[in-house]
Amino acid sequence: MQFGLEDILTLMEKMEQTGLSGFVYRDQDTEIRLKGKKAPSQKKACRQSGQTEISEEKACEEEKENLKEVLCPMVGTFYAAPSQDDEPFVSVGDTVKKGQVIGIVEAMKLMNEIRSEYSGVVEEILVQNEELVEYEQPLIRIRQ
Repeated sequence: MQFGLEDILTLMEKMEQTGLSGFVYRDQDTEIRLKGKKAPSQKKACRQSGQTEISEEKACEEEKENLKEVLCPMVGTFYAAPSQDDEPFVSVGDTVKKGQVIGIVEAMKLMNEIRSEYSGVVEEILVQNEELVEYEQPLIRIRQ
């Protein structure tokens, strides 16, 4: 299948309209990878009013301190499950232990297990299955 500039621009517009964060098309001769903007977090932000009190600010800071991000150690494609038919390694609300596998990143045809650096509860998953990821990109947030 041949893709022209208009086709690619149309794909980009559709990605933006639907909030899709990535798109990959492969055939025998062509590979197209598009990466969109990250969707806004589902996690509620700390509430801050026009007249913020010190106790509210402190609560926001403490909440942020208890959240730890597992960062991607390499560039590649993230897989949330061992195979398409399997359940994901982790889901929001799961309790994880330090060293537990949270995903796989394929880099140069090698599958690399990504392990949690923290113990706690998965608060947010920041990447989608088969999404292209970059070095030190946050993958998940864990509340300790």
